[in-house]
Amino acid sequence: MLEALDLTPKLSRKEYRARLRTARAELRDLQYQLGDHHIPGIVVLEGWAACGKGECLAKLVDALDPRWMRVHPIPPPLEHERLRPFLWRFWIKTPARGMVALFDHSWYGRVLGDRVDARVKKEEWDRAYQEINHFERWLADDGAAIVKLWYHITCKEQRRRMRRLEADPTTAWKVTRDDWREHRRYDDYVLAVEEMLEGTSTAEAPWTPVPAMDRRWSRIRTLEAVIEALRRAVEARSGGPSSLSSPSNPSSPGEGTAGAPGPAIEATR
Repeated sequence: MLEALDLTPKLSRKEYRARLRTARAELRDLQYQLGDHHIPGIVVLEGWAACGKGECLAKLVDALDPRWMRVHPIPPPLEHERLRPFLWRFWIKTPARGMVALFDHSWYGRVLGDRVDARVKKEEWDRAYQEINHFERWLADDGAAIVKLWYHITCKEQRRRMRRLEADPTTAWKVTRDDWREHRRYDDYVLAVEEMLEGTSTAEAPWTPVPAMDRRWSRIRTLEAVIEALRRAVEARSGGPSSLSSPSNPSSPGEGTAGAPGPAIEATR
């Protein structure tokens, strides 16, 4: 799948700004419609180190109303989380109806880093494909709109970006020893990613590979992929084309009140 992915798309600055403006407005309107129809939205962002995933996440956060959105940066599991089924810590972060949850890394670590670095046994990561598919199927059956994005760059481009980050004292902290270890095992990760995409791309939760060689393109593709998925969910629930809610008076998820449900970003522990 990745070998066939076209990595050449680019956007000019002018086209990028025009499409960004349109996408931001449409995404915000669709978010309010999720609230109207009590649809939970789940966006999973995965990709290579230095692929620009964080920038794409920032564009999503900037476009969405923070009252009905949460960001979940996923660190390594804590000891008490290791004592439970591996999906437990993700179950408790699934969004309420009408809310949108953005996962910066996710449950797919079990079949990526955990697998390649041998942090779990083969039978554990092999079983995880079925567990993940069941998990996402249950969420979809409960009405969730699920968007899964994989940001892809070449090994050469990853090395170039990481060296450039390290050369700048203000960004050197972004590149870790683990990032370089992943880079050295790029081919092993490619195999794991290919099997992940093939084994967990389902009708209710398909993967969208995002060419990330051009930063402007990957940001716009992110917004538009999320828009496409949320629009399908709204139309399926409403029985017709989505209609725009008024941004000045959005309905509140679940209760129908306008009170803000709390902080929009969950801090990494």
